[in-house]
Amino acid sequence: MIIASFTTIPDRLEAGLPERCIKSLVAQTRAADLILLNIPYVSSKGIPYDKQAADSLAGPSVVVNWMMTDYGPITKLFGTLEYIERKRIKGAQILLVDDDVTYAPWTFERLLDANLPAAGFISRDPVIAWGSVQDTVWKNRGSEVAPTALLETFAGVVYNADLFLPFAPFKKWFLELPAFCRKADDIVIAAWVQQKGVPLIRLPSGEDSATHDANGTEELNQINLIGNNNTVLQYFFDHFYFMLWQTILSILRAVIVSYGWLFVAVAIIVVILLQNRPRKKLF
Repeated sequence: MIIASFTTIPDRLEAGLPERCIKSLVAQTRAADLILLNIPYVSSKGIPYDKQAADSLAGPSVVVNWMMTDYGPITKLFGTLEYIERKRIKGAQILLVDDDVTYAPWTFERLLDANLPAAGFISRDPVIAWGSVQDTVWKNRGSEVAPTALLETFAGVVYNADLFLPFAPFKKWFLELPAFCRKADDIVIAAWVQQKGVPLIRLPSGEDSATHDANGTEELNQINLIGNNNTVLQYFFDHFYFMLWQTILSILRAVIVSYGWLFVAVAIIVVILLQNRPRKKLF
């Protein structure tokens, strides 16, 4: 199942941005099975959402998923993970999108059909995204398919839901981060995924796959991220060695799980060879 997942803020809901975004999601050449708009009843600033306006956005493939808590920008992912566990959905792929963006009809088809092995990237569970229109400290723009350290949601990112499930450990880890980190959802998600030993792959620049227009509404990046991204990045760089060991252990665990039978087979062959080797007589 493919789930397109996003959230919004009260003034953007009032300005009709989620409706515009949903129309572009429904019009995809490879449409999501489910579109989840994750909305808390009250924002973290104490502003209630217009429930009637939000509920009017529901449709055959669109679910307005009401939440008790506003976790900030990462609500777009948290709400979907809660929904997946509640509905016991297996093997879901999550397409994270932004509410103030309209997506070209081919955006998700090309993301989902990306032929990574042909480009030299062989992984069972990569996280894939279009190249961002913004440069960051981790430089994630480019004209070629390449691994990267950070993916931004602007033009869409594909995650396997199992990366974050069960949800409780991921949620606990997130809530234990410093408050300033919790506002930089893309950086936080990238840090978690890399601890899992899963590569982040960006496709060539996706600037033509998505059009950003906040329609004069309050900008989340101006509120939360300007002057904060570098601080959050520095925080994770300071914890790099912890993350490195987590990544190494994750990779080793994945290798053992995937190829454990091979190690066992080699061990058995070695034991048999040792048992059958000629023995020198002592006398």
